[in-house]
This record gives sequence, C-alpha cells and structure tokens, in this order.
Amino acid sequence: MYIYHTGGRRVEYTNTSEQTEGLHILHAGGEATAPGHTFGPSVREYYLIHFIVRGKGVFYAENNRYALGGGECFLISPMQVTTYRADTEDPWQYYWIAFSGGEAKRLMRGVFALAPVARIDTFELVHLIRAFSEKTDDFTALDLLFRQSLYALLLSAYRPKEGSFGRSEAVESACRFIAANYDRPFDIAELAERLGYTRAYFTTLFTKAMGSAPHEYLTAYRLSRAKKLLRENPELNITEIALSVGFSGVERFSAVFKERFTLSPSQFRAKFVRSETV
Repeated sequence: MYIYHTGGRRVEYTNTSEQTEGLHILHAGGEATAPGHTFGPSVREYYLIHFIVRGKGVFYAENNRYALGGGECFLISPMQVTTYRADTEDPWQYYWIAFSGGEAKRLMRGVFALAPVARIDTFELVHLIRAFSEKTDDFTALDLLFRQSLYALLLSAYRPKEGSFGRSEAVESACRFIAANYDRPFDIAELAERLGYTRAYFTTLFTKAMGSAPHEYLTAYRLSRAKKLLRENPELNITEIALSVGFSGVERFSAVFKERFTLSPSQFRAKFVRSETV
C-alpha cells in the first residue's frame, strides 16, 4: 500500500508492497523547496529521479556541476555521492520518484547515457504524482499506474531517432558528455550514436551551434584542462597529465599542445612558474 503524509509544502508516498522484478516503485513525492535548501552530500541505495517543474537549482555529481531549471530532470544512481541545492532567489519546485528492479539499470543507461540530467516530457508522470492525493482507495491500481507511466516516460526517451532530439538540447547534451568524459578515450561517432544521429549529421549540427567541429571542441576542452593541471598540480608529470585529460600518450599530447600554444607542456609550466615568482 501507499502511505502518504502532507506537511507544509511537501507531499510524499511510500510503497510498502512486495517488490517486483521489472521495475519497482519505492516512493514518490513533491516539494516546493526553501531558498538555498541543500541535500547532501549523500548516497542512495536505489535510483531516484527529480523532475523540476519550476524554479532553478544546482546538481553536483561525479565532480560535475549542472545548473538546472523547469522542464529538466536529474538522476541519482545507487551509491553515487550527490548534492543538490535550490537557488537562493528562485528555488525550484520538483517531484521525485524512487525505484529499483532488474529493468532500472538498463533503462537508465538509455535515457541518461550522456549525463545524469535530461530534458524530457514529464507532464504525465508529474500529473500522476499530484493526483495521488485525490485517489488513494485502490493501492494496487496506483502502483500499476505509476509503473506504467514511468515505463512510458523512460522508453520514449530510450533511443531517440534522428531528428527527434531538439538541436540545442543535443548540442548541450554533447557538451555535458564531453565535460564528464574528456578524461577517457572515446570516439565522436560513439557520441553521435548515443544521441541518435549519424556522425556526419551530428558534426554539421554541432559545428553550426558551437563554431567548431566536435573533435576540435573536445581537443580544446582537453587542452584547457591540461593547462589547469600544469599550473595547479606541479606534482604531476607531463605523462600523467596527458593521460588525465584523455590523450593516449604523451607524444601526441605534447605535439597537439605545442601546435595550439606554440609552447611545449614543459615550457608552458616553466613560463607559468616564472611569472608567478616575479
């Protein structure tokens, strides 16, 4: 059954029925948060999605920061350390749903393949959460409706077909993916496939929006992170820095770095150290 309570600006529903193998809803609810309200750092033992309906805030996961607002959602995965904080001037109102089960991991990989945030149509699910306070007489039906609605939501976003992903959203998601994965080798074709595009179409789309091709943007991002490490982490040698920013070897890293900045990584570091001591 569902046990629910209301208090102030928060409403929550907890499922105490026996777990299902496919997708088991644990609890759901909604809250209009206070300005600056913060939760974390903490971990959960299940999947938890927050759907933001208005306002804004910040979500921190895997050393990444995501500024989010109405119409977006963020995912907390099992045993992942996260923190989220409402904006001090325009705090967010969100609804959440927690779940587990054998299907959960597969669905999450599809919807949140690029980053733990997404922009998907959540109207039906949010409406269902809101309506629960008015329909609590048939708990079995509620559980079924919840699971059906969540399935439909996730499956609709699981594998976007070419042209179905909003152009600006696709580019934003690509930039988030690069920010979260620049430190490991990956191919632009892999990124395009995850977004549901051919490499050629995605390259055209990205270049038009960002002014540079995806591989050029990725290289520039890696080099900017390398410069930061060269300046701020003198204990790291050049090979360690090259591998830390996603290059397969120090030779390639040094060649690309010198071509871009006319200085080798060692020369850049030495010049920076001299300028700091003058």
